[in-house]
Amino acid sequence: NLDAQDLALRCLAEGPGSTTASSLCDRALQIDPRNVLALSSSAWLIIVPVLSAQSDDPIAAKRQADELISRALAMDPNFDFAHVVKAWVLTTQNRQEEAIVEAERGLALNPSSVDAYMVLGQANNLLCRPDRSIAFVDKAISLSPRDVLLGMGYEIKAESFCIMHQDANT
Repeated sequence: NLDAQDLALRCLAEGPGSTTASSLCDRALQIDPRNVLALSSSAWLIIVPVLSAQSDDPIAAKRQADELISRALAMDPNFDFAHVVKAWVLTTQNRQEEAIVEAERGLALNPSSVDAYMVLGQANNLLCRPDRSIAFVDKAISLSPRDVLLGMGYEIKAESFCIMHQDANT
């Protein structure tokens, strides 16, 4: 449905932090409950506040995001963004190895996915593998040096250096 797809694209473009993004995704799903982009974007909007420790109810948010992204992947297992969102959901569930597998699936489908490299960086930091994390973030930076997500990438990279005790205080 083109109307649902248009709303889903607008939802994704608005992104986390937007006051209208959720309503755009909700409207897309009212028109077409099987719209994979709207399901994936909705899950992304729900999991971002959990990732940034700003969710009022992280347990419910993780459950809801997981349900939405699981539906999306069941409908289209070849949608790279859905695998990346699933990877972020898995990181919030302390399932880092599974998150890495999902992010790698996303990369297999879209080798230039900056989002996939970011989640690989985060998951590897959480597994205390900062050297791998830095390599993934550096790859993301080289792919898209002006990407809006690079702030998150530099944060992940800074955490890596702290894990390796190579911060400015040592």
